[in-house]
Amino acid sequence: MSAVRLILLGALLAAFVLFAIPNWTPVSLVFGQIEIVTRLPLVLLAGFLLAFVPMALTHRWAKSRWTARLLRAEVPGTIATPKPCPPSLGQPTIVPPAGA
Repeated sequence: MSAVRLILLGALLAAFVLFAIPNWTPVSLVFGQIEIVTRLPLVLLAGFLLAFVPMALTHRWAKSRWTARLLRAEVPGTIATPKPCPPSLGQPTIVPPAGA
């Protein structure tokens, strides 16, 4: 699975570099009185990271939480085993077949 992840990240990086080379143009961002001049690929990278990092952290938190819950549920000795039924002292009930 890590090989697939590595290939996908490499393809994503290659696509970003191929996009960034021809689009390395200055872009001005205006926040009220503040004006920031930066390059277009950096703005797109910042936007991607702004969306990706919180989701990745949420995923890691949920995964660790579910792993801990699973490990707690699999602790030996905590699962109740059913007690065997006592042997019946009477005769078994015999039911005649239908139509007889």
